[in-house]
Amino acid sequence: MDSFVFFYKNRPGGESRFKTLFGLVSAAIAGGMRVSVFLDLDSIFASSSYQQSYESLELPKDKISEMIDMGAEIYVCSVCAAIRGLADPDDHVKGVRMISPERTAEMIAGKAACVSL
Repeated sequence: MDSFVFFYKNRPGGESRFKTLFGLVSAAIAGGMRVSVFLDLDSIFASSSYQQSYESLELPKDKISEMIDMGAEIYVCSVCAAIRGLADPDDHVKGVRMISPERTAEMIAGKAACVSL
């Protein structure tokens, strides 16, 4: 089975890029691919369990959970998380895993493609 790694390095305000990520992950999984997503830099906030909405907006954490439910593996840069005060696994939605930047090479080894957004 082919597999993809998506490196997501978003800045605040990049909602369209997150929607693109979600669409690519959904399509890859629907096509029978194994998918891993690596959240780097400020994109780690997408998996933060502390997000709240006072309107009927879809929160990134809900889409992260949906990707996990579809079968995607979601990883957060442990250094980025520590710097931003989100180093505890409970700071992220269930199923998100911390990984050191040094282990990212292991994550992409043997994958069909690596896409950076």
